[in-house]
Amino acid sequence: MLDKILQTFTDNDPRPKTLNNNYMGKSVTDPLVNKKFYTGFLPPNILKGKTVLDFGPCIFLSGAWSLYHGAKHVTGVEYSKQNCIIGRQCMNTFYTENWQLENTIIEKFIENNDQKYDVILIAGTIHKLSDKTKFLEWCVDHSDYVIIDSNYPPLWQYLLDVPKWWQDRDNKIFEDLYSAQDKEMMSKLCQSLEYGEWFQKFLQDKLPLYQHSINTGHKIVPLGAGAKTTYTSSNYYEYFFKYNGWQFQSMHSDYLTEHLPDYYTFPRRYCVAYKKVI
Repeated sequence: MLDKILQTFTDNDPRPKTLNNNYMGKSVTDPLVNKKFYTGFLPPNILKGKTVLDFGPCIFLSGAWSLYHGAKHVTGVEYSKQNCIIGRQCMNTFYTENWQLENTIIEKFIENNDQKYDVILIAGTIHKLSDKTKFLEWCVDHSDYVIIDSNYPPLWQYLLDVPKWWQDRDNKIFEDLYSAQDKEMMSKLCQSLEYGEWFQKFLQDKLPLYQHSINTGHKIVPLGAGAKTTYTSSNYYEYFFKYNGWQFQSMHSDYLTEHLPDYYTFPRRYCVAYKKVI
């Protein structure tokens, strides 16, 4: 049955008809690649008996995947009306209960929502939210397990608007993050091309892009209404979740790096997951 689920959702994915082939790679046309993706996103061992919430599920393959692996209930929040229509048709082919697919924007869904979810998946979505920190604060209050998949920011996001992403460097979450050497090197970097190796390490291991995660200085409207894309370093989530007492769960990133290295290798894409410490 799983093979039929993967084939059905892959066949009905609308993205190949509207986007170029590089948008999501082979996953939009190959059910076996989709199987690898979801094995990394939502491993079967974390799903049995759990409630799952997926922000930005497209046509909701994550929902069918989760129910197949024993999830108690799955919820999808998708802003595209067309994706919801297709997703509900595909879901009804296999499951007629224990799921819901909401056609709304994320900000509206979480507003005044006090429901708890065991697992939250945020794949290819968070980069279009205007206030990532506020959204993540909702997630840690309403879940025990959060998985985030996104792209590393392109270099120009670091080099442009330098004062904006430095102005929050004294926030309590990051008070010990930036050394005097970092600040000096970043100042020099803006005037020279000599620090490529240091800069790459800084991007990969240290810089959280905290300011870009809150307010780029540009007006960004909610997802689904022409939002601007603002990618955030995976290091930001490391600091955010550890500050809130959560533990990193490596099996997601380890699996995806091993089985989909074309996607999950710096500086392209990453997947991080954190579990609440009881």
